[in-house]
Formats: sequence, structure tokens, C-alpha cells
Amino acid sequence: MVTPPQRSFHVVHFNEDKDVKEISELCKSGLWVNAGYFVFKNEIFDYLRPGEDLVDGALQKLIPQNEIAVYPYEGTWITMDIFKEKQLLDDMHSRGETPWEVWKESKLKPVTA
Repeated sequence: MVTPPQRSFHVVHFNEDKDVKEISELCKSGLWVNAGYFVFKNEIFDYLRPGEDLVDGALQKLIPQNEIAVYPYEGTWITMDIFKEKQLLDDMHSRGETPWEVWKESKLKPVTA
């Protein structure tokens, strides 16, 4: 799955003299980021060597063979990698702003164990 970046970083473009030519918002850059979800066939292990990174190893070998496709997702996607992001999500939850709870908007119910 790929998604537009959600972070508030800015992209800085500069020339070889280090003169800034443009500053733009990352989330409006037209770039897509790896959202970290993959679906593979068992054959992925034919391309992945012991100790090798998935993205820099196996996936790079599959790209020229057109063996990788993406699912572009433009809905709510918020990382929780750092404490600041946890605080953001906790604050949103306490205000009832929970766009990730898609089952509340449809007839789907969450799966319980």
C-alpha cells in the first residue's frame, strides 16, 4: 500500500551552490510513501537472501520484471512511530475524531476474538 505523506515536513530543492530554489510541503509534493503493507506470494523467498533487506534487496530485483504493483490509498493513514504521533492519536481519540474506525461508518463490524 502507498499513501501520500502525512507528515508536516517541507521539501527543500537547492542547486549545487546550495541556493534554495523552492520549498514545498511534503504532503503536497505528489510523492507517495510506502505505508508498510505488503502481500506476497511464496516466491518472494526466491529473491530474498539471508540478511538482506526486503526493500533494498528482493523488491529492487522485482521492479525491472514488473512484478510489483501498489494499492494507492488516499484515506486516513497516520503513523504511530514516535511519542508525538501517539499523543496526536490519543488526543484525536479523546475528541471522538477517529476516522480509522471505518466500521462505524458502514455495516461492517470489527472482528473480535
